[in-house]
Amino acid sequence: MTTRTSTRASRRTQQHAPLDRLVALLPWVITFVVLAFISHAGGARWREIAVYVIALAVFVSLPGVITWRLLWSRRDEDTWLDQVVFGTLLGLCLQLPVYVVGRVIGVPFLPAAIPLVALAIALVRDDRRSLLRPRLQRVPTVLAWGVATATTFAMVWLGGIGWLTWAYPRTDPASPNGDEPYQVALVAELKHHFPPQIPMVEGQPLDYHWYVNGHLAAMSWLTDLTPTVLLDRLLLPMTTFLVFAATGLIAYRLTRSAWAGAGAPVILGLVGDYSPFHGSNAMSSFNELFLSFWEPLSPSLGFGLALMLLTVHVLLKVLGERRPTRGDLALLAIATLMLSGAKATCLPMMLAGLLLVGVVVLIRRRPRRTVLIACAITAVALVFAQVVLFRGASQGMWIQPLHLGEYITWKMKLPGHGLPLVGATALMVISWACAWVGAAFLAGRATRTDLRVVFLIGCGGSGVAAALMLGHPHYSEDYFARFAEPFLAIAAAWGLWTVLSRWPARQRARLLLIGATAGVVIAYLARSSTSRPIAYEPTRASYGQLALPYVITVAALIVVGAVAWFVVRRQPHVGRTAMVAALVTIAVTSLGLIRVPDTAVAVADRPWRKVATPPRATAPIGLGGLAAARWVREHSSPNDLLATNAHWRQPGSRVTRDNRNIWIAAQTERRVLLEGWAYTPPILAEAARRRIRTHAIGFYDPPLLAANDAAFTRPSNATLGLMRDRHVRYLVVDLRYPSDLPGLQRVADLRFRTGDYAVLEVRR
Repeated sequence: MTTRTSTRASRRTQQHAPLDRLVALLPWVITFVVLAFISHAGGARWREIAVYVIALAVFVSLPGVITWRLLWSRRDEDTWLDQVVFGTLLGLCLQLPVYVVGRVIGVPFLPAAIPLVALAIALVRDDRRSLLRPRLQRVPTVLAWGVATATTFAMVWLGGIGWLTWAYPRTDPASPNGDEPYQVALVAELKHHFPPQIPMVEGQPLDYHWYVNGHLAAMSWLTDLTPTVLLDRLLLPMTTFLVFAATGLIAYRLTRSAWAGAGAPVILGLVGDYSPFHGSNAMSSFNELFLSFWEPLSPSLGFGLALMLLTVHVLLKVLGERRPTRGDLALLAIATLMLSGAKATCLPMMLAGLLLVGVVVLIRRRPRRTVLIACAITAVALVFAQVVLFRGASQGMWIQPLHLGEYITWKMKLPGHGLPLVGATALMVISWACAWVGAAFLAGRATRTDLRVVFLIGCGGSGVAAALMLGHPHYSEDYFARFAEPFLAIAAAWGLWTVLSRWPARQRARLLLIGATAGVVIAYLARSSTSRPIAYEPTRASYGQLALPYVITVAALIVVGAVAWFVVRRQPHVGRTAMVAALVTIAVTSLGLIRVPDTAVAVADRPWRKVATPPRATAPIGLGGLAAARWVREHSSPNDLLATNAHWRQPGSRVTRDNRNIWIAAQTERRVLLEGWAYTPPILAEAARRRIRTHAIGFYDPPLLAANDAAFTRPSNATLGLMRDRHVRYLVVDLRYPSDLPGLQRVADLRFRTGDYAVLEVRR
């Protein structure tokens, strides 16, 4: 009878197996569809999306996964999601050095050989079956839905607040964001040259973390897609998925809990930071710390975060073992060295976390060689970044405590010093910390001595401290806080799980539901106390107007705690203090969920893909600009040099000048003698010295600027001498800027004319 019953159960299991597999794939299908749709809504054609996904799978993920299985010592514990996410990130690490070698020797397609080499190595090994067809663990359903929810919400949020309208349009006149052409120009530069230079000012070295641009340059050769399409329409969805998936997987591995694994990306993406004000407000650049609207404009941020999480995943395993394998140490070295050029911002944070671990180890008198090895690898990567990539430059940074708070006081027209500055900065940090308060439970006896906890808190805390102690002309010190966010989100999810895991599943669910509901209700109650929205533009705000919603929030949380204590005090053996603390912590963490309905409203009100056409007279790219750039690209060599008379983003502007006119170098994929000069080392150094923004600073070589412009405004054989001496081939004339086209046609040959642009070839 027992045999017959088990046979029937086995048959039912086999019958339901296909359905179970389909259900398990559902969150990933939804995620992929949402990412593809938003990329398409941002301007990517379906063919471009398909080509990019296939190329990424074949040339990056496939060799990365094989190498991951070869080196990672815990591959038997991996799910397919572990191997896809961390294998893809490792594949990105492998691709760049191979591409650089190929670019130097004139074979830019060399990365196409990486999957062939990886497959060949796998086939000749005795363990080839485990490398090519391993037995993988199942992805927990809760973890899958947590990652999928955070990823899809993040992409909808980014699309709703403007990413879809900031990307380069396919028509002109056009007004791309000021920073975006610079990133496209760097991709084009690395596509055709190595070592790279700053393409819009000929001869200036590139002191920058350019690895993401190198990856896109390699993908441009492999897919035949333009740098613009790759950067503006396809990169962000990939890095967003990798960041949230890696965050969830790290939390899952640390806690062995799918709920904690799902909680970390949800805290990182959905919860965010608490702001009790209406709509977009003066703190909007910081109350959405991780999903800031700056994230799409800094491709190195998403790319760097993803590679940082790969490094952290390996490093946490190394810290958790006394004798890590050589494969694990090799993975750590590869990931850390690649991180140095992806976004070196996080290396000082990681070194600070490791040093804190070292202090704890010394205090406990239990030295570990692995800590010293990890510190050495991180220090070498940091020195390499500072000496080789940045050539010792500070990138415009200086030491100035609370400089980040000045942005808040400026927006609210408050004094940028003294008590108002301290108060505004404190409100900003409190808004951040609400999402991380769960990490306080890691102070318990069972976890406070765990070196992995020390590392996470050390990295996150040092990032926040650096953001508050440094200054930058464009407030870029806040990138330290952005890189701190994943560390603290993982720590918060881990801390919440340590306290919630002591109760049965039904009681945990009840606590989560009650606490989250209380947090959202309190947030709406606090928001209702503000009589009007605090506008994003500078608006005078009284101290009472700023403090009142926070006072209401604290008072309401005290009431929730008191009511909870009154309810549980009559129930014996429930861990009263822990239960009340958990409930209040969940409520505080859930305050940031108020922006989920805000996102729904913003997305519903925003006309996706309906990009307003800027005025032709003031648009950075005038009528016919993209066609002129395309003609130059098709009729020139990558080694040809251009010259232009367009240096400022807005033609004819005498009030607001912005030297980020870089689109000609970006769209032609050619170097320019002198276009815009933002981001060059002399400008960054001058901005740091004067403590002003780089956009309005004039060119540091006035004679060169005057000689360049004289060739366009007073054309003659003499004034074109500079162009001949510098071996300039084409003059790209923007007729909205001062120029003499008839005079130019007498000393140069007109090759192309459309709209506001003319392209002339310099006579030799």
